[in-house]
Amino acid sequence: MGTSTEKVDGSTSYDVINTGRQEDVQEQPVEEEHKHEREAGWADYFRVFTYAKKWDFALMAAGAVASIGSGVTVPLINVIFGRLVGGFTTFGTPGASMTKAEFESKIDYQVLLIFILFLVRFTLTYISKFSYRLIGIRISAAIRLHYFSSLLNQTVHVLDSMPPGAAAGTITSTANTLQVGISEKLGTFLEFAGCIVAAIIVAFTSSWQVTLVTSSVILFIGLTVGTFLPFIIKGTNRSTRAETRAAAVATESFSAIRMVKACGAQGRMAERYEKWVAEVKRHGQYTAPFLGLNFGVIFFGIYGAFALSFWYGTRAYSEGLIDGVGTIVVVLMSIFLVAVSLERMSGPLIDASKATVAAATFFAVIDAPRPERGSLKEPDVTADGDIVFEGVTFAYPGRPTAKVLDDLNLTVEAGKVTAIVGPSGSGKSTIVGLVEQWYTLHSQTVIHGAIQKASKKKKKAKKKKEEEDDDGQPETIADTRGKTSLWARLKAQRQAKRSAEDREEPDANESPAGQDSGEPIQLSGRIMTSGHNLDDVDVKWWRSQIGLVQQEPFLFNDSIYNNVIYGLVGTQWEDEPLEVKQELAKQACKEAFADEFIDRLPEGYDTQVGDSGLKLSGGQRQRIAIARSIVKKPKILILDEATSAIDVRSEKIIQAALDRVSQGRTTIMIAHRLSTIAKADKIMVLQKGRLMEQGTHESLLSNEEGVYSRLESSKWASEAIGAFRSVSALTLEDMIIQRYERLLHGHTMAAYRKARWKSIVIALSGSLPMACQALILWYGGRLLAGREYGVLSFFVCYQAVMSGAESAGAGFSFGPNVAQATAAANRILSVREIPGEEHSKGLVGGLQTGPGPEGDGVVGGGGIPDGEGGVRIEFRDVAFRYPTRDTPIFKHLDITVEKGQFAALVGASGAGKSSIVALLERFYDIQQGSILCNGRDIRSVDVYEYRKLLSLVAQEATLFQGTIRENILFGVPDTSTITDAQLHQACRDASIHDFIVSLPEGYNTDVGSRGVALSGGQKQRISIARAIIRDPKVLLLDEATSSLDSESEKQITAALQKVAKGRTTLAVAHRLSTIQHADVIYVLGEGSVLEVGNHAELLRKKGVYYTMVSVPGLPLNVSDYILLT
Repeated sequence: MGTSTEKVDGSTSYDVINTGRQEDVQEQPVEEEHKHEREAGWADYFRVFTYAKKWDFALMAAGAVASIGSGVTVPLINVIFGRLVGGFTTFGTPGASMTKAEFESKIDYQVLLIFILFLVRFTLTYISKFSYRLIGIRISAAIRLHYFSSLLNQTVHVLDSMPPGAAAGTITSTANTLQVGISEKLGTFLEFAGCIVAAIIVAFTSSWQVTLVTSSVILFIGLTVGTFLPFIIKGTNRSTRAETRAAAVATESFSAIRMVKACGAQGRMAERYEKWVAEVKRHGQYTAPFLGLNFGVIFFGIYGAFALSFWYGTRAYSEGLIDGVGTIVVVLMSIFLVAVSLERMSGPLIDASKATVAAATFFAVIDAPRPERGSLKEPDVTADGDIVFEGVTFAYPGRPTAKVLDDLNLTVEAGKVTAIVGPSGSGKSTIVGLVEQWYTLHSQTVIHGAIQKASKKKKKAKKKKEEEDDDGQPETIADTRGKTSLWARLKAQRQAKRSAEDREEPDANESPAGQDSGEPIQLSGRIMTSGHNLDDVDVKWWRSQIGLVQQEPFLFNDSIYNNVIYGLVGTQWEDEPLEVKQELAKQACKEAFADEFIDRLPEGYDTQVGDSGLKLSGGQRQRIAIARSIVKKPKILILDEATSAIDVRSEKIIQAALDRVSQGRTTIMIAHRLSTIAKADKIMVLQKGRLMEQGTHESLLSNEEGVYSRLESSKWASEAIGAFRSVSALTLEDMIIQRYERLLHGHTMAAYRKARWKSIVIALSGSLPMACQALILWYGGRLLAGREYGVLSFFVCYQAVMSGAESAGAGFSFGPNVAQATAAANRILSVREIPGEEHSKGLVGGLQTGPGPEGDGVVGGGGIPDGEGGVRIEFRDVAFRYPTRDTPIFKHLDITVEKGQFAALVGASGAGKSSIVALLERFYDIQQGSILCNGRDIRSVDVYEYRKLLSLVAQEATLFQGTIRENILFGVPDTSTITDAQLHQACRDASIHDFIVSLPEGYNTDVGSRGVALSGGQKQRISIARAIIRDPKVLLLDEATSSLDSESEKQITAALQKVAKGRTTLAVAHRLSTIQHADVIYVLGEGSVLEVGNHAELLRKKGVYYTMVSVPGLPLNVSDYILLT
């Protein structure tokens, strides 16, 4: 565990957290990765019990006593059984003096004792299982809550540095593993321990001579378990880690399933998943022989103990060292119990080992050093002063060698609007993160794997270069075509020689000249407000003074009303009556122009917005987010691309609202259009982390040589900020933690109820064999007394019935596990029964059966007739609604896009623009009408081959775990067909090549979890390169340039126009600059097409389109726009 060190000069070193997990490094064997993980030890296991409270300790004591007592009852049965055997032998011996009445009386007495032991064992086992189940539930809930709270109280980059789905996986599956290892399995271990001690005592008190000879087998079994168990635990832990990584791949795939399908990368993600499943299998195969040897050798010892006991016992009996056959049986059965208990203790030990690894995963985050927070609040400090950056140098913890802000000095004046503009990656959103205190200039804490992995890759790149220098002939791409592994091919591609046209370029895998890629950037400087260092200010109070509107709005799965009043948390209105909060929420929605669409909803403000607000359109979500940010009347307003996700008409309305609410407030505006920032009191231009220019709109434009004057009709990037940032910005940590605590409490109470019945089942399964034993001995004694059976026949039947009863009891104890497995199997089978895409209409086994013109060429074998100049797309009388909604999106939609045309879709938020893209990608099927490509219904075509014709660039860029190279080639079916020259050209077309080669590791740079290592614009340009390199027939652009700076946008627009030749392009657009050169523009609304034509034709009509784009700002009556929206 690393610690942060404050340097004398104010700079800061980096804290490193070692976790029990690490990011999905595709090319590293699991064993190599784990060398750098947090080492789990038994101290972690025992530390878990520090979360127990007084009630838990009482349960623990009761459970421990009950477990040990339950184990002791089993050897006591042997004493009674030994006496019965002696009685049977005496009574069965010819000439015995024992009468039938005496024999039956003795049998009844001993049977009564066994039945009493049955009741005792049942009671004690129930107490044990129930107590430890409650302990496991309660402690697991406590550690989950602590982990969740610790994560929310960390800075944002801690979560950013974790692998996709790691936090959710820890709080669910890892917590379940921990719970199993500290609950009834611990009780089982103590039960076996009590059984062993009691059995040894019983054996030695019966005959120490026979026990001493026979116990040599116990030593043999103990050595066997001690030899094999470490290997079993090692393999099991490795298997668990591989399962965790497999789950991370699955989580990443399903969270971005649309992009996976659009890229036709299902097989690739399945291959990644299969790789980790294969690791699980490999470690299982490693463990299996040790399990088999352990089990086989132990049972060899058990049966050897039988032979040894009878051999020596017979000799001892004949020599008069023991007084009867019953003594031999007691010793034999006691040693048998010891041996079996030793073997069965390995199961709880393995579970405890798994729990140890799980505990280490929790404690890695819980123990992470938290940033030092200040305590200043009003009246000691106010939010009415200037915000001043003094010599701030900053680098993200995940990329500590890449400088984001470079000795930055700027002042955001109080009560004025300050716009911050600049190219992608210039540091604009970093300023927002520092003001919001998501990041600090000290105590930078990162997950260990994020830095260690980069180090390993640098060593690999250096080794590869040395190999190339040695022989000059690295393996080429063509040499790998026979290989089936994707990652083997990618490795070969990285080693491929660069093409002739690129030989004079800098090597993308080497550090550029003069750049030191090894030493972390020293953080320095300070951020001041009202004369105080921001680090000294209470972070929750500070955030409660800020209203944040993000580029990508996040809404909670709750009602519209609750989403808005979440903005009141931590303010003076938090505890106001419901009526006051409702009035504040409605007023905020009115100011954000959200009330007009809310009033049209059937449930109004009580409408559930769905997961992440998916039931609302992008513009509607943004307006709710704006209302949430202004409801608390903040003194500081931060607008981070606040209008980027909405249509032109809504933007004008919202911009007017933002202009109004920003008056008199300190406002920081991350800007992307001149119309947005022209009214700002001050505009600051950033480039490469430095302040290049500042001034008013007019003064900056007057400098024709300046950076700002070149940024016309511009939009600059902002980093995607997720729900974690929304929670912290709204100071919702305490509320979210309380809500999670309530959910845990409900889960705990439900688990209590289940535990009562499960404990009864387990107690019965463990004690019922005793009751069966009593019944058999009683009834068998009656048969022996009547001379109906001999002693030998009785013991044969007894042993057979008891073996069956014990097996049945063991099987009965697996009932809950079988029920869980059955439920899981039913879920899997139910998913398999859902018709997949390969069973789409017109398909049988993935083959085309639909009608088609004979002799037509087929593009890629997919069934779409080939033709020059792209694909003709036609929507005929299409009706569609989402499966989870009742409101139709389209009623009678008719659209025709000719081959090679550039078609644009415009309309208000919620008009269905993105739905058309989703239908073309066949994410959904329509309820009525047809969608044709070159005259062929797309439902009659193999969906996988069909999607090879398409490339999608979505508004929200989606990157996957891996390198930049892997992400660009993500949508290419056979990466061996792509040369480095083609790869670099696609990146040049997307204006990203120069940035990539400037990185220390070039195209082999890992993008981090969800692409967190890159800015929003950089991620989008990589997405565009990924689309271009697929060489599609149809290019689908869903706000493709919305996250780009002006220069990149111009370059990419030109590149898209160039690559669009010979292709059909369909663009969803909110911006005039994107669509005014389109061949045809469709204006959508009311479930159909309102207007159609090119830009000039639609303007001449002076209809809806004209109203949307002709007037800058908001010159008309606001209600006119509301009606149109």
